Amino acid sequence: MVHKCLLLIQEKKGIGGIIHCLICLKKSEKKYAICSCCQAKLPWLPHACYQCGELIASSQQRCQFCQAQPSSLERVQALFAYQAPFPYFIDQLKRQGRLFFAPLLGTWLADHLEPTWEPDWVIPLPLSALKQKTRGFNQNQEIANVLAKKRGWVLCPWHCTRSSLSLPLFKGREKNLLLNPFRLHPRGDGKHVLVISDVIRTVATVRALAQALKAQGVATVEIWACCKEVV
Repeated sequence: MVHKCLLLIQEKKGIGGIIHCLICLKKSEKKYAICSCCQAKLPWLPHACYQCGELIASSQQRCQFCQAQPSSLERVQALFAYQAPFPYFIDQLKRQGRLFFAPLLGTWLADHLEPTWEPDWVIPLPLSALKQKTRGFNQNQEIANVLAKKRGWVLCPWHCTRSSLSLPLFKGREKNLLLNPFRLHPRGDGKHVLVISDVIRTVATVRALAQALKAQGVATVEIWACCKEVV
């Protein structure tokens, strides 16, 4: 359970400068609003497929689907299953504009994941122009800003746009893509790219971006997400 009464308090940097856990209300010893005890109880993802993030046996690196099908992605990493409290956290960030959730999510990524290749550029998964205009910001950009600053990485100088045509979502494995909604306007020559997303619901979207990046000469594309929807 998330204590909603603390949301406004956390936006003001806590009570008298003290940060309290959003879940248990106790003082957090961390610089963000989740204490160590509650953090340990979060829905951390167990062993997952190297290329799509689906749960698999610990003895495997890739699921049967990824072994049989070529992929534009070299690696997918996600920290948590998209389960409570994360649907609430992410909704508050991207729909309610509570930007203090971005440092929380970005810090978790910075502290708990390691890249397979040292990234030349970090790219936030872009929103469609309509969503960007409606929200006034891209939550993936906010998370990526925190991550890049903490790890000393460079945000990609490329201009990446996304059409308003949404890719269809399918439960289970996604169908082949007929339309790539991403358009890239190169401004750099990085070969290893790290893409940041709040949630991966289907790898179809991030694979489409990876295809667009590969068409511009990128060698490897790795995806980091705070959460992965588990099927």
